Amino acid sequence: MFDVLGTLQFEGRPLRDLLLEAIRYGERPEVRAKLTQAIANAVDRPQLRALLEERALAHDAMDASRVARVREEMERAEARRLQPHYIESFFLEAFKQLGGMARQREPRRYEVTHVPAPIRNRDRLIGIGEPVLPRYERIAFEKTLIAPQGQPWRLLSAPATRCWTRRST
Repeated sequence: MFDVLGTLQFEGRPLRDLLLEAIRYGERPEVRAKLTQAIANAVDRPQLRALLEERALAHDAMDASRVARVREEMERAEARRLQPHYIESFFLEAFKQLGGMARQREPRRYEVTHVPAPIRNRDRLIGIGEPVLPRYERIAFEKTLIAPQGQPWRLLSAPATRCWTRRST
């Protein structure tokens, strides 16, 4: 706002000077009346509107139909995002093809009995986070299936995979 009003001249004086005068002498009635008059005379609505448009951060606004279109696009994107069961089936198939062994323990929860050396070695090369272990007691692909009360769980691999595991001991 100051960027806009700061460019206006109030009876040939910048806003900064008027503000300083108001701070120093604003309690005096004659100074207050003079400042009020200077501001009233300087406020030219068309000039003020032009300055606001010139310095606006965003020049277009969204009408209701555009908001509805954006909301619809967001809903379609949500529907197309990867669902946990797709990630689960991809992981299990890829893991098996790489030589890994996993078996189902409970519905939608698995035990990884063998993580192949190439996966563990690749993790060592990347070196981010905790190392990939040779086995995992349980993994799940949905947050709702993560942990029975009181058992520690941690994220396995990247957060985008949504694969959670309880550390084996």
